[in-house]
Order: sequence, then structure tokens, then C-alpha cells
Amino acid sequence: MKFSIEAEQAIIGCLLQSPNRLDDVQEIIGESDFYNVDHKTIYSALERMASAGGAIDVLTVTDYLMAAGDLDKIGGVGYLVELINNTSGVANVMTYARIVSDRAVERRIAEAGQRVYEIAESDGMGLDEKLNAVHGEFSALERSDRASEVIDFNDLLKAEIQDIDGRFTKSGKPGLKIGFYALDARFGGIEDTDLWVLAARPGMGKTALALNMAYNVALQGKEVLIFSLEMS
Repeated sequence: MKFSIEAEQAIIGCLLQSPNRLDDVQEIIGESDFYNVDHKTIYSALERMASAGGAIDVLTVTDYLMAAGDLDKIGGVGYLVELINNTSGVANVMTYARIVSDRAVERRIAEAGQRVYEIAESDGMGLDEKLNAVHGEFSALERSDRASEVIDFNDLLKAEIQDIDGRFTKSGKPGLKIGFYALDARFGGIEDTDLWVLAARPGMGKTALALNMAYNVALQGKEVLIFSLEMS
């Protein structure tokens, strides 16, 4: 079983020293990512205290855990003090958080593998149903940290400008036209993996507009598939 008790201890020790780093840590891990039950309990207490706007230090956390009946379960105030004393500083707290996150993902992979085996051995499911269930297991494992990688705004702006410029030069791959000049001029057509949402009050012509877009795309020799959940 993959886990790092040391990294879990270091995170809590860091947060007891510098609770202002909790927001950063929460972008990467949650309570369920901790392997040790005591660490889950302490981290959950820190999150609830922060959410309520309360001050966080050894005394307040001790009082909170005591009121919840959890202090003795996690090893008492002595364990909280030990976590602080064994943590050299808070500079590496995000590194510790990523270690805990990585180990949690690895545990989930192992658990998913066991479930996939059970699905394969099941006599009560058809092959298509098994394939869908297996796909669901792996889809759930698609990893995304709570915070995506931070991108410098200047880099993001440059990439966007290059994309816009590409749409107006031969180097850019033109989007698929939907047949409405204003929208095609504004968005440069439809790109692969795009998701468009048409929103308006009932009876305003959303379905008619979507059908016209689909028709115009079909006129360009493209295949179109429409699902309607409200019309006969």
C-alpha cells in the first residue's frame, strides 16, 4: 500500500506553525488523501476551524479535538507538539502535499485494479456493461490536482495572441464554419473539442439555431449527430 506517513506528519506540522498555508495545501489535497486515520482527523479539524474563521494553533486545535472527543484518539496534545517539533519549517509544505497526493492516486489505482478484476470475473454483467464499468473506473482516475499548474499571464496572453493571429493567416487551421457570419467572424468557427452552450428563455429559438448550425456544417460534407431530450 502506497503512503508516506512522514509527508503527512510534515504537512500537519507545517500547518500548525503556519495555518495561513492551508489554502495553498487545499488546492492539492483533501482529507481523503491522507492514509493515516489520525492525520485525517487532525487535517479535517484544521479545515473546519479555518472554514469557521477560527484561529489555529496547538491550543485551539487541542481544544477543538477535545470537544469533538477526538483528542485521545489522535495521541493527545503530545502528538500535536511532536508534529511541530519534527517539522523543520514550512518552506516545503507544497512538496509534502504533492507527495501525499501522489501516494493517494497510487492507492486509488490499486483499488481500481481490484475492482476491474472483480468486474471481469462477474457473471451478472454482459460484455458491454463490463467495458463501460471498466471505462468508468479508469475515467475516475484521471488525475487533476485541485489546482492546475499556475501559468504566467504574459505566457498565456502570448499563446492567445498567436492563436488569434493563426486564424487570420495561412498558418492557422481555420475552424469549421457554422454559417452565421457574425459568430464565425467572432469565434473563427468551431474547433475540435469545443463545447458551445446556447442559453435563452423558452421559445426564443435555441433549437432552431442549433439545427441551422448543424445543417450548415452538414453542407460542408461533415457528419452531424443530434440528440434531443425534449422533442419527439
